[in-house]
Amino acid sequence: MTGLLPDGMILTRDPGAAFTEGFWRWDHAYGLANADGSPAVSLGEYPGPEVYSESVEVPEERMIYITPLRHPFGKTTFTAVWGDLVAFGRNETYEIRAFASDGSLARIVRREHVIGSPTEAQLDAAVRAYLADLSDEDRNRRLEVAANVPMVETFPAYSGLQVDALGHLWVREFRLPGDDSENPVWTVFDPEGRALGFVETPPGVTIYEIGADYILGKRTDELDIEYVEVWELIRQ
Repeated sequence: MTGLLPDGMILTRDPGAAFTEGFWRWDHAYGLANADGSPAVSLGEYPGPEVYSESVEVPEERMIYITPLRHPFGKTTFTAVWGDLVAFGRNETYEIRAFASDGSLARIVRREHVIGSPTEAQLDAAVRAYLADLSDEDRNRRLEVAANVPMVETFPAYSGLQVDALGHLWVREFRLPGDDSENPVWTVFDPEGRALGFVETPPGVTIYEIGADYILGKRTDELDIEYVEVWELIRQ
């Protein structure tokens, strides 16, 4: 289960296939199921994250591992239950499509957005930052794979979807390399899909819930100790 609609229908997604080698992206079938788990409506197939994998031999273990590395600038599909709709966002472009529980298209959200193109230096820096917290052995093994990661043509248009308690859709903007701001930036749309403005949230907080006047999330410190935090949200 990936979400629950107000009428009790369940948003489902198939698990996809196993890892493979090269630059790949599996399609996932989404649908709505009844409360008893029986399938009700197909919502179609959407592509998952872009991933690059290679076989890496570890002689001392007499093992060969398929090492997957999610592309730092790869595209994917985000989903969210938005009121009585299911929102799908393929972040190749700045567009989100929302479907009713009968499978019909109910809403399209778009925003003018210029998508830039990454450089090899930006890709290398992003990979190293992504792997920085791993052990030396694991990081070095993955860096060998990362050396062959292909370049993508464009950055993602955005990097996440969330819905708050008042039915507003929050779209997390993709943080471009060189952006000195640590605060994630979100574009907030009202329940009808009209853009209201931008909101910055605290850095390092994984957001679980956005209420009428608060944001609930988790922060992990340098010792991997997790803390639950609640931040005040003032709406104007």
